[in-house]
Amino acid sequence: MRKIYFCLLILLAAACGPDHDYSPASYFYVGIRVNSLPSSVLENSANEIVIPVHFGGKLENAESFTVPFTVTGGTFGEDYTIPGQTSSSGTISIPPGTTGTAASEIRLTPIGDQILEDDVVLTISLGEPSNGISTGYPLAASYTLT
Repeated sequence: MRKIYFCLLILLAAACGPDHDYSPASYFYVGIRVNSLPSSVLENSANEIVIPVHFGGKLENAESFTVPFTVTGGTFGEDYTIPGQTSSSGTISIPPGTTGTAASEIRLTPIGDQILEDDVVLTISLGEPSNGISTGYPLAASYTLT
């Protein structure tokens, strides 16, 4: 019983520590929203892989910001394309007024061919955002082209 009271005392002391405001108005971050996304896509399905990039915070009066991204694994132009891009990297923009929902997205289009090949694992990684925005978690997502 003495141990329980001691643990409660420690929890109470920790709860009385300094307050930190991590509300959306004071803490801005971006990350990849990976829940409910498939882990694999058929190469010849012509189904785009849509990777939502979410923003935590609220940009009421702030400027827009950009987030660089890179795709590793596979070969750009042979295994996949990225609409509007000419290489395996690019930048997405998050506009002013954005709140903590899917703020933007990265789209990859698998290229189907008649060549029998091994599965290709593509990893999409976010870089450092502009305008002082922090990176959140997760910063990368992987998909397998089967």
